[in-house]
Amino acid sequence: MPLKFLGTILPSYPNPQRTPLINASTLNSFSGETTSSSFRSPISPLSLGLTLTLTVGLGLIPLLYLHFRSFLSPSRKPPSTALPSFFYPAITSHGRQLPVTAKNTFSYTVLYMAVDVDSLESGSLDLPFRVMGYGGSPWSKILGLRTKKYLGPGDKQGFRAKVKDVLKRNGLPTDDVGRIWLLTMPSYMGYEGDNPLTTWFLYTKPKGGAERGELWGVILEVHNSFHESHCYVLPKNSPYRHDPAPGYNIAFTFPRSFHVSPFNSRDSCYRVDLHDPFLHPSDSPSPPEPLLTFVPKIKIFVRLYTSYTSEKENKVKFLATLRPTPEAPPVPLEPYSTFAVLRTLAKWPFTLFSVLLRTYYQAYRLHYLKRLAVYARPEIRAKGSENLYNSPGDDPGGAGVDLQKQDDSWVESKAKRIIARWAIDRAEQVGYDLQVNFSDWRETFSTSRFDDKQTKKDKLVVNTADSLFFTNLIVAPSPQHMLAIATERITSVSSDHQFVEFFSPTASSSASSASPPGVAVSTFTTKWRNKYWLNQYFQSKVAPLPSIPPLSSTHFTASSPTPFTTRERINIARVTFWYVFAELSEQVIFDWISARFVPDQEPWKMWERSMKRVWGVHEIKGEEDGSVLLDQERKGILRS
Repeated sequence: MPLKFLGTILPSYPNPQRTPLINASTLNSFSGETTSSSFRSPISPLSLGLTLTLTVGLGLIPLLYLHFRSFLSPSRKPPSTALPSFFYPAITSHGRQLPVTAKNTFSYTVLYMAVDVDSLESGSLDLPFRVMGYGGSPWSKILGLRTKKYLGPGDKQGFRAKVKDVLKRNGLPTDDVGRIWLLTMPSYMGYEGDNPLTTWFLYTKPKGGAERGELWGVILEVHNSFHESHCYVLPKNSPYRHDPAPGYNIAFTFPRSFHVSPFNSRDSCYRVDLHDPFLHPSDSPSPPEPLLTFVPKIKIFVRLYTSYTSEKENKVKFLATLRPTPEAPPVPLEPYSTFAVLRTLAKWPFTLFSVLLRTYYQAYRLHYLKRLAVYARPEIRAKGSENLYNSPGDDPGGAGVDLQKQDDSWVESKAKRIIARWAIDRAEQVGYDLQVNFSDWRETFSTSRFDDKQTKKDKLVVNTADSLFFTNLIVAPSPQHMLAIATERITSVSSDHQFVEFFSPTASSSASSASPPGVAVSTFTTKWRNKYWLNQYFQSKVAPLPSIPPLSSTHFTASSPTPFTTRERINIARVTFWYVFAELSEQVIFDWISARFVPDQEPWKMWERSMKRVWGVHEIKGEEDGSVLLDQERKGILRS
């Protein structure tokens, strides 16, 4: 490369101290020659980073603007007849009055969504930047609402469709139901907790040119910590309605039929006073405000009475209120209020996370400091549950509706498949069918090997509310044991004789023809079954009936017209082991943390309660005003 020639055409510099734009070493590097000096970039890394940041930022501005502007489209705005929707900060206060020695009060801020259901489902309330959204995964937005946990399981239906289904289940007309206003706590940053109380305000369709209809009634939806839910449907013409307290304009008193607090029995009643958030003009002395500028006022007052009798004989056991907080106003759910919603969240960033933690903390105070015993979780209301301890209150007005129960456990699902295979063959052998009817929404089980012309004499019918019915069949040593605990498990049979015959071992036992591994598995199953029942016997002070077979009796799963395979025997062993392990572990854990159930109502004393019932010595002691205080002896156990 002729470097000298290139040098002759470069401009000369009058100042010899000035560095030329291109020096010889740079030219040599272009020509492939090596020099001692390296090439220096005229742009520093810092300036390059700033340039890229500004470029990306300036590029995002129009995208963010277009995203925000899309929420301002007239097609996304709620109609003028829609009820206004808000992100609503409120204060809830709770106070326990009885027993006197267990008085307890607390208050804290809660964050609610108060939304028009139709506006919500149309997407009109979705906020930019995924601050608030309807449907989909709760992890994809900051605040969210979806139908999955409301008014029964599943999210295939919208809120309005679910409300109509609940009304139809109660035999109520739905044609006149117009706007629906939902008051509930939303999901937050993916966390979707169980709402202690969700209130549905139902309004009639507007008539005579009115802007809004009258209050049709309310639905009070209650959830507990066991992922179960229940609701009370209360129209304005309900027999439970009566005059409200001052400051409220509608009130109901109705029996309690759902297990919520572990420190209260179910044989009591609620009184609920509410303020209509959208007071109809005919009920208000002042002229109505336009819906677009109207800010609804939330006021709910709940009292729990000791029994469902005349109010003079009743005592207020517990009360709770929900009212607006003076610390922050409700925030309209509209695009321009997005940052106001974020400011409200920043003021109470952990409130929606802490609802369940606060519930557990108050439970700790009531049990360990106030000495209240724990009521075991009962099965949902069903025919036969009135004969049990902690039975639900009688509901002549039909306000209560069961919505959601615990999902079937893995153990119960496996046990059902085992029994189904065995029962079909057994039905052909004994000559009559088996049908199991559940009091909840589980499908009826039937061997279905006979035609519809069968008479009741040729069919064994079992009615049950037991969530572990098939598991208990496998774990019970004999059909006589199962019949003995039937009342405790809310189970009845059409014929005791047929039940014993159906679930008794056959003369030819398949265990004798089982392979050595199958025999070993059956031995393991018997060992754990006996371990559970020996513990039940040990906890009982009442002698069993003479007709109860010994624990060493052959189990019906040990004999079958079609022998069980080794794999099926392993599944029987797994069901037995995990059920027994869970039951015994519960007892150990409760002893370890010094927790106490209501005396004689412990799960591990089921056999004793059954035998007391058989012998006619079943008694309930220690309960006063729907709660049980631990006695001095148990206090000493807890303190030690």
